[in-house]
Amino acid sequence: MTHTTAVRNALADLVVDRLDQGTGAAHGHLEILGADYGVLATLDLSNPAFGAATGGVATANAIASALASATGIATMFRLRDRDDVLVLSGTVTATGGGGEVTLSSTSVFAGDTVNVTAAQYTAPA
Repeated sequence: MTHTTAVRNALADLVVDRLDQGTGAAHGHLEILGADYGVLATLDLSNPAFGAATGGVATANAIASALASATGIATMFRLRDRDDVLVLSGTVTATGGGGEVTLSSTSVFAGDTVNVTAAQYTAPA
């Protein structure tokens, strides 16, 4: 089974638009996790969090940098909506590593600034 590009765009938009739902905060957030699933850093998303999908891919709008609260190797992420409800999760890699979220380095040290270099959601083909 395959989806047309129009359907993939609609699916991607449906998923990422969920991040803008809720009333608890002005925006959703991105949690960067270590291998033990501990939160290394929490970054604020824009509102809206993602732009409109093209080719089945939605790309994140600006994500604010944040200071790391713990030390570890970033391996996963969680995206939460404005009410702190989990919407999706995935992999973190260094830039060029193929993760859905990329950082300049996956080595995170408490007190250092964490910057996301890219974040995308790809709807299934």
